[in-house]
Amino acid sequence: MKVPIGFQFAGLQAGIKPNRKDLALVYSQTPCSAAGCFTRNTARAAPVLDAERRLPAAGMHAVVVNSGNANALTGPEGLQDVKAVCEAVARALGVPASSVLSASTGVIGHRLPAAKIVAAAPLLAQSLRPSPRARPRRS
Repeated sequence: MKVPIGFQFAGLQAGIKPNRKDLALVYSQTPCSAAGCFTRNTARAAPVLDAERRLPAAGMHAVVVNSGNANALTGPEGLQDVKAVCEAVARALGVPASSVLSASTGVIGHRLPAAKIVAAAPLLAQSLRPSPRARPRRS
């Protein structure tokens, strides 16, 4: 797999899903341009609503992605959770919160356990590496 120079990746288990990695980070040291293609469905998840308002944009650094919870149909609280996650990841990376996007997939209609992602953000940032591939397991 060819990876653009300057991009780094991390993945870990934040406790959203039992016994599986459920949180990932794609980070660019150099600010990037970003754009999106969004659903027309009226039931858009909070990360989609947030990204729709902010993209296209220049100066982006990161996308944090969780699985296990879609943060969809969660109302204003879902948008608050997106903001908290983006701010925590930004702090861990030392970049502006406005340069971080989030994406979520999983169960619909349940509030995102944002506190778990916020708590995992420093370790996620510390775990960044130049390959998106998981490290081989050691026996």
